[in-house]
Amino acid sequence: MQTTSTEALEDLVSRTTRDQVALAVHANGDRAIRLLLDAHEKARQGGAPAPRHRIEHCTLVDDDIIGRVKALGLVAVPFGSYARFHGDKLAGYYGEQRLDRMFAHRSLLDAGIPVAGSSDYPCGPIEPLAAITSCVERRSLDGSLVGPSQRITVEEAVALYTTGSAYASGEEHLKGKLAPGMLADFVELSDDPFQTAPADIADLDVKSTWVGGRRVFDASANANATR
Repeated sequence: MQTTSTEALEDLVSRTTRDQVALAVHANGDRAIRLLLDAHEKARQGGAPAPRHRIEHCTLVDDDIIGRVKALGLVAVPFGSYARFHGDKLAGYYGEQRLDRMFAHRSLLDAGIPVAGSSDYPCGPIEPLAAITSCVERRSLDGSLVGPSQRITVEEAVALYTTGSAYASGEEHLKGKLAPGMLADFVELSDDPFQTAPADIADLDVKSTWVGGRRVFDASANANATR
């Protein structure tokens, strides 16, 4: 469903590009994505550098779309958890032949396109650990495979929700990794996700949460308070 007219979309992309304002547009299907890419290409005809525009969802892609996204320097923000939580319905909605082109993290990353993680909450679960399991396994909760050619590694999946998301918001100089001078935002997990079976990452517990180097959540303190 096209909710913004082509003319209004082209005008919006043109104005934000000219004013160096980053624009995030929801585009799910390949037809919608092509329409958005047309607008970006038209806005770039003057040769001006573009801000860090994003395609939210960027769900259904092919080689042509990937090449155009790369050429425009856009950031893709596909669903992270949909293969796991909605995978049992997707073949019926879109057909088996499209599943390897949906939430195409592998293809996007291999093309050198910046990719960030997305929950699409409340349409999908908000927990990033569950999304990491989904991106690595590409299995629905009933165990069926959902486009396994788009599997990525645990390291790449974690990056979607750390360095990738920081880059998408233009804040990679502030956050996204633990390094001197960066914001000390992090969580303490019950086990090392890089040494955990991918299927079990979704079930890791968050023991504590830290923002700016200050602990804002302590699971043990919360547990004691409820006894």
